[in-house]
Amino acid sequence: MMTKAKPFFEVFPSLELKGTLHDKLEQTAVERVSATKQKDRLSVYLFSTRLLPKEDIWAAEKAIKSQLFPHAFLTVRIFERFELSAQYTPENLMEAYRESILAELKEYSHVEYNAFRTAQITYPESGRIRLTIDDTVLNHSKESELIRVLEKILVERCGLTAGVEVGYREAESGRFAEDDELRLQMKVNEIFLRAKACGAYGEGQSGQTAPGGGSANGRGGPGGDRRGAKGDAKSGGFPAGGAAKGNGFVPGERNGDGGNGFGGRADAPEALREPRPRGRLPHMAEVSDRPGRARSAGAASRAISSGASSAEATVP
Repeated sequence: MMTKAKPFFEVFPSLELKGTLHDKLEQTAVERVSATKQKDRLSVYLFSTRLLPKEDIWAAEKAIKSQLFPHAFLTVRIFERFELSAQYTPENLMEAYRESILAELKEYSHVEYNAFRTAQITYPESGRIRLTIDDTVLNHSKESELIRVLEKILVERCGLTAGVEVGYREAESGRFAEDDELRLQMKVNEIFLRAKACGAYGEGQSGQTAPGGGSANGRGGPGGDRRGAKGDAKSGGFPAGGAAKGNGFVPGERNGDGGNGFGGRADAPEALREPRPRGRLPHMAEVSDRPGRARSAGAASRAISSGASSAEATVP
């Protein structure tokens, strides 16, 4: 680590720079140089009495890395500090250094870069800088960080005594405003449908889902067939496997034309095709006494309790 400032090219004598960059850095001094214990970062603290564009600083970093440490896995960072004359005020400094601030913000955060780029900059009083930016959620979320970065640049780097404050204006409608509004509405609708589906699923846990895996949200539940997963427009969006309504079963529809709660199968047992009193399923004894009964009362019971497909609970 260096404790006394030395001319830049005395610290880096073998560094070759061309054009105006060499002349600019020739008038600077290096206050200190430090490296991490892992030797993966080299920090150069630069002092200048003139403003240096950020692009020149980045060019110097790249030159030091490529010429002096071509094979080392390390990052070179130059931390510049300016000692400017009294002629610099917040207003003329912002005018002279604005492009460098924009370039730095663009590398740091696109939201802060865009907020500063489109900001209306005013100076309400001596030593105060006011940015008026669009009133958006993103800008509000980055307000404190934008102020911190700007004050760090203006005060710590440039030695200016100034404070930064942020005000808001109504955001202008962009060319994609309608598309953004449509996307937002679609997301709201999607969240609403998910919430509705979760509510219907919760009711289904209380025994109100229909045989065959159908559910009240129009999607087939676990074990449901593809017909039940698609649902049907004429049945109110319920899957073909039927859906719960109250404590009884709502018969599903086969291609939208009648049917029953067993996937719209017309050959289901009559006891299961007929509407039943609310609150109970037909007793197995009732099923077994009717024509076209299931193969056995036990098989039908197991099919209903396991959510099996309609083909397993009916006579071929």
